[in-house]
Amino acid sequence: MLFQVPINKALHLILMGMFLFFVCGMSFAQTDSIDSKNDELGTLKVLLMHRMSAAEIQAHPDDYLGARVVVTLRYESPKDRSVYLYAPPNCPPEGYFVKRTGGQIIWVAALVNGTQGSPGFGKLKRGIGEGWIFLPPNSAIEWQTRTEDSSPGSENARSVFVKGLHEASPHEVLSDWFKTSDLK
Repeated sequence: MLFQVPINKALHLILMGMFLFFVCGMSFAQTDSIDSKNDELGTLKVLLMHRMSAAEIQAHPDDYLGARVVVTLRYESPKDRSVYLYAPPNCPPEGYFVKRTGGQIIWVAALVNGTQGSPGFGKLKRGIGEGWIFLPPNSAIEWQTRTEDSSPGSENARSVFVKGLHEASPHEVLSDWFKTSDLK
């Protein structure tokens, strides 16, 4: 009675299971300990930064003028629950570029629209599309993005959008603040 599933269907299920196991194993860097503030939504950290060389700029033209700094980001999911991280299909996680000068925090996309504060997830989704990466508890994903230089006296940050398994609306998570003006 156990082996009444047609061979083709059984083979298909086995291959699909192996594929999913392989993809999930390659996509997520499981961590044993995350030494961050680990709040309810997880954390977004800046790991590395470097100024692009002339050869890098020429080899990787970007439609974002002034983006001359490569930043490696790492999102760490909460230790105790799974979440979904916003990432359009075939793209790294997306969010907003944020600047802080003195006590004033500005979402750069909001400046274009003449508003203050975060433009929110709806604007991002309308502009880019929708897609989500599932992250199990205590896991992480890293990616690189380009950013512009911070002006003297200001700092930059990036944001991502995260939602829990049973939540309808995503929440914005802000990275650590970082300065690119000091890079050589």
